[in-house]
Amino acid sequence: METNKNPYTELKQIFYMGKIKDGLGKRDEFQKLLHEFAFKEPKIVKPYIAQIGEITRYDNLYCLIGTPLEVEMWEFIRKQVKEDLESKTPSNLGKWLKSENTSSPKSRALGKKTRIALSLNNRAYRKLLKTLRSKIGVVEQKMCLSKWNEIDFDNMPKLATKKYQKSIKRYLMQLSLSEEEKEEIRAKNEPTYYVHNTTEFKELSDNLNNNKEFIIDKGVYKINNDNYRKQFKPILDITIKN
Repeated sequence: METNKNPYTELKQIFYMGKIKDGLGKRDEFQKLLHEFAFKEPKIVKPYIAQIGEITRYDNLYCLIGTPLEVEMWEFIRKQVKEDLESKTPSNLGKWLKSENTSSPKSRALGKKTRIALSLNNRAYRKLLKTLRSKIGVVEQKMCLSKWNEIDFDNMPKLATKKYQKSIKRYLMQLSLSEEEKEEIRAKNEPTYYVHNTTEFKELSDNLNNNKEFIIDKGVYKINNDNYRKQFKPILDITIKN
């Protein structure tokens, strides 16, 4: 990247490099450039530490380790963790904080640094991550389980609202549909398995743990099951043998 005379313009270009939406989304380049720029212009970068996670990802904060802004970075993380623990709509910071229980040596080292910065022992840090991630993931979990009626849309995190706006609109639209229209939509989206004969039909139905609906249509055995992705790999496009 060419060096600009205006440091704010240069910082803006660095954030554009790492911005996921409407940016280049190049995480490694963003981390390298911001790390270098923090040495060059720490006073310019300091007010924007809180925006790193909002514009890119919160784990990009770690690129400030070893720079003149490392202390300020840890201060921000401590402050944000405290706010997230007290908030019904936490940020995604907890999702990106590194854990010591991972296969990556680099991530383990960063997890240890984070734990020490938060003045926690191993057990307390694991519990913290679990608490934060459960608060963050509650919306996704309810959506995956189709428990839309349990979601508090008024208190959803802004990032989650933006990320899942299409799914939310689809759900709200279906609220106004008749039962016949809803059934038609469900029928179009139900996964279908094709088997060769009644023996395979029985074996497949057993694997689906009786959570199924059987439909016999034009000599082809079909098994519809909403949870098939978790339980059984589908057999597709195989017609029954005569």
